Amino acid sequence: MITEAAVIGAGPAGLLAAEEISRQGFSV
Repeated sequence: MITEAAVIGAGPAGLLAAEEISRQGFSV
């Protein structure tokens, strides 16, 4: 999942961003 990569890359802010992306239905 992208959430793990987001946490590693940007910390909590990255996790929130990943949730936003996931909620909108995008996958990166």
